[in-house]
Amino acid sequence: MAEKNKKKATTVRTTVIKWFWRLFGIFLALIFLCFFLIAKGRIGYMPDIEELENPIDKYATQVISSDNITMGTFSLKNSNRVYVNYNDLSPSLVSSST
Repeated sequence: MAEKNKKKATTVRTTVIKWFWRLFGIFLALIFLCFFLIAKGRIGYMPDIEELENPIDKYATQVISSDNITMGTFSLKNSNRVYVNYNDLSPSLVSSST
């Protein structure tokens, strides 16, 4: 009787181990599939290596005085950011400058 229970426990353990490896294999396959789909552009956007190495820095910072004269522009290129109206600035930003 003890031999029968031992054999049954071994069979159950073997079955559990086989299912564990199957689930692990499926998990690895899904991760591989996810990376493959990202690389092919099916999921999300992945820029080219050249674009990552040489980003386009088209944004600049402008310092404008209270009489609406541009005092300076800080940028790596000659492009500018989108203009923000004075009324669009945060009140805490405006009040901290006085």
